[in-house]
Amino acid sequence: MEDQEIAEQIQRRGLEIEYLRELAAALGFGIDEGWSEAVFIAIEGATMEERRRAAMRTLELRPEE
Repeated sequence: MEDQEIAEQIQRRGLEIEYLRELAAALGFGIDEGWSEAVFIAIEGATMEERRRAAMRTLELRPEE
């Protein structure tokens, strides 16, 4: 699946927040930590591969109904 297709699926299914949570977790942040400045800095600095893995994991964990 191409990156654009992945992004479209996440947007179409309303999973943007879930994706950000998954990316934050992949970068070592816990959900219970909340949305601190450190989390946003880490997300901003995430590599394309880290972003792609988090996006794919988001889609896998929340299949279409």
